[in-house]
Amino acid sequence: MERDEIFGRIRSFDHQGLTDDELERKTLELLAGEFEDGQAVHRHFLDRDPPPPQLLTKSTPDEPVSDAEMAEADAVLGNTFEFYGERHFVGDDIDWNHNPGNDHWVHDLNRFKYLDVLDRAARSTGDDRYDRKGAELVLDWVSKCCVTDSWFWRRPEQTEWDMPNGVWLSYLNIAIHCQKWAVYFDRYVPFWTPAELLRVLKSIYDQLGYLEQIIPTMGNNWIVIGSDGMLGTAARLPELRDRDRFIEYAWDKMEEEARRQVLPDGVQFELTQGYHMCVLRLLLNSSMVSRATGIAVPDIIDEVTDRMLDYTMQVCTPDGRAVAFNDSDAAAGEGYRRVLRQMGRERGRDDWLYVGTDGREGSPPEALSQAFEHGGIYVMRTGWDRDATFLAFDGGPWGRSHQHDDRLSFQLSALGRPFLIDPGRYLYDSNNPYSRQNYLKTTRAHSTIGVDGENQADRWFPDTHCPGPKLTGNTWLVTDEFQQVAGSHTLGYGENGRIGVGHRRGITFWPDDHEAGVFLVLDRLTGKGEHDVHSRLQFFPGDLDETDGVWHTTYDDANLAVRPLMEGEFDVVVEKGLYDPTRGWYSERVNHIEPSPTLVVHARAGLPLCGAFLLVPYRGEQPPELELAFESGTVRLDVAGRPRSVEFDEALR
Repeated sequence: MERDEIFGRIRSFDHQGLTDDELERKTLELLAGEFEDGQAVHRHFLDRDPPPPQLLTKSTPDEPVSDAEMAEADAVLGNTFEFYGERHFVGDDIDWNHNPGNDHWVHDLNRFKYLDVLDRAARSTGDDRYDRKGAELVLDWVSKCCVTDSWFWRRPEQTEWDMPNGVWLSYLNIAIHCQKWAVYFDRYVPFWTPAELLRVLKSIYDQLGYLEQIIPTMGNNWIVIGSDGMLGTAARLPELRDRDRFIEYAWDKMEEEARRQVLPDGVQFELTQGYHMCVLRLLLNSSMVSRATGIAVPDIIDEVTDRMLDYTMQVCTPDGRAVAFNDSDAAAGEGYRRVLRQMGRERGRDDWLYVGTDGREGSPPEALSQAFEHGGIYVMRTGWDRDATFLAFDGGPWGRSHQHDDRLSFQLSALGRPFLIDPGRYLYDSNNPYSRQNYLKTTRAHSTIGVDGENQADRWFPDTHCPGPKLTGNTWLVTDEFQQVAGSHTLGYGENGRIGVGHRRGITFWPDDHEAGVFLVLDRLTGKGEHDVHSRLQFFPGDLDETDGVWHTTYDDANLAVRPLMEGEFDVVVEKGLYDPTRGWYSERVNHIEPSPTLVVHARAGLPLCGAFLLVPYRGEQPPELELAFESGTVRLDVAGRPRSVEFDEALR
């Protein structure tokens, strides 16, 4: 497609080869209102009321600027940027398409999130160098990048994965940085000449036109990111001629995606807490920006975000972290609480406020344990205080994207400590040997069962992915004495499920037993033939010791004791910080990975095969005495001299 066709499609004009006077005249046509010339536009922006601030932020104006933030801002002044722990000087003349770092580094360069730290430094010090630098970076990008440089006109059979390699042109990057520019627009206007201001406005208009044409059909968070970027930009720039059309288009997309992506139980259909929060923040941000600028918000948005916030509340773990199934970060818990805190105050929800402030404000939620039966996430908890016992079980299907092979895995914390965790994601970097693409998404990285060294096969059966058939194989029961959940993995292992083995897991929790409750995990594998079976528990970093058949953590204050069991002969080993193949690693946040122990129960056995774990949190260093045995369909357990029996089939019903 030729340049003139592209600009015709986005209702703009080709600026190539125009004189300054011609560019000024044509750019004025892209603006609403009657502006005599560029000087008049410049005066208007200098005098207008500033747009609403960035409404969902990681910091508030009254929070002091840290030394680390100041150091980052000073580095940006010298064209040195750091993303994912990689720090690079990009030269005096920035090439916005050059990537000196990991796979994602240059995307963050083009997303302009560092404008936040420049703004914080400027407001804290009163030094206009930081605002001037932000203005210079925006202008530099505009002078070097045009939507026609790598234009992608999608045919029906194509997706955004087929886009050309112009990194700066990434759909997401444009959506994110346009809104970022709009947030700080009025602070930068004094550092632009009238001609420069017009070039920036023309570029923003072109990019919004591009987003209007290119918002993808792919079923994930990208559509919401693009729509929020359009809306947040256009809402803050009413001077744009087609601002109302951009806003109407963006809200139509947002409303459609809110209805499609958020399940009836409030879980976003990627079934990963990290991207659930991404979509929730975008919906909230669009709502808040719209209301601040007099734009109507569809009625459905508040109802959807209320459900999403209820789910967010439940995936905040007592120890201050967050549930992190699939591509998520356990260390993001404070960010989840910040959103709950802000929205609890705004919408008058004392339960969100209580969780968001760690109990300092509001009142505890009425719900303790809760099932999210569309997303397949089940939460057992004894309370909302820091020492509460908490287990989250992943009985859901394969989500729309950002998935790990982790069905029937779970996380457990108690007595103020995390014990069993999800391994995290580390980096989206295929060149890094410890990225999610090489290890962290595999079955062997999670607290579930692998067969013959292969991963679970959910990825090969798209008809079962979320949203798909209603979950009917899971069971959930809460009584006065115990809580119980059970789920199944039925799609086999290996490519196309070539290993036809099924896995049924049930977890029973007695919250009033011992110091912090007792958990019994029961597993049954079904199929034919003999197989290598590995049942794993992925622990939080630390050490594991064994005492009389009981494996336990070795912290000074609180610990978890585990009694493993499998029918027939089995062996138990601990894998920690190993290579070839990679095993025993944990990533709590992006760009951080460390060794963590994995307890592995292994057997070479014929099917069907039953296994179990008895899990008991306790205070101090001495583990309780634990006994566990199978007897003709009955499971017998004893915790510190208190015996109990459970019918195996009943617990897995």
